[in-house]
Amino acid sequence: RQFFEVNHIQGFSGGSIIIGAFFEGELVGSCIFKKNGSNCYELVRMATMNGYLCHGVCGKMFSYFVQKYNPIEIKSFADRRWTLNSEDNIYVRLGFVLEKTLKPDYRYVIGNKRVHKFNFRKQILHRKYGLPLTMTEREMCNKLGFHRIWDCGLFKYIWEKQS
Repeated sequence: RQFFEVNHIQGFSGGSIIIGAFFEGELVGSCIFKKNGSNCYELVRMATMNGYLCHGVCGKMFSYFVQKYNPIEIKSFADRRWTLNSEDNIYVRLGFVLEKTLKPDYRYVIGNKRVHKFNFRKQILHRKYGLPLTMTEREMCNKLGFHRIWDCGLFKYIWEKQS
């Protein structure tokens, strides 16, 4: 958890399998995978240690995962704020194929933290804060001082086992 909080721009995210790469006893890279059905997974996070050149470590962790868990499909999403080129990035080098480009979406900011919009549905805000259901989600959040910000969308990548 701490490794991702320090070394990944989005911090930690849960998953069912976490793989680490070590150099001289120090964790220098890690991947988090989440199982999505029968032998299908999502690569939720991949990070290497900030300030170090860890050439090839992502490929080694990915190859280890594929050999050990024998997935038939792995999906992953790249944030277009940080992944600028859909055809030349770590996903493509690992064998993923761009499936689609997702439109920009929003989140809310509370203090200095971005929080997914799922947590701000009208029913939840109504129950939690007693706000009337006649208000829109946006009106409720504005009243509570939560600011809506937009991202640049996502790239959705798919890796499939070659037969």
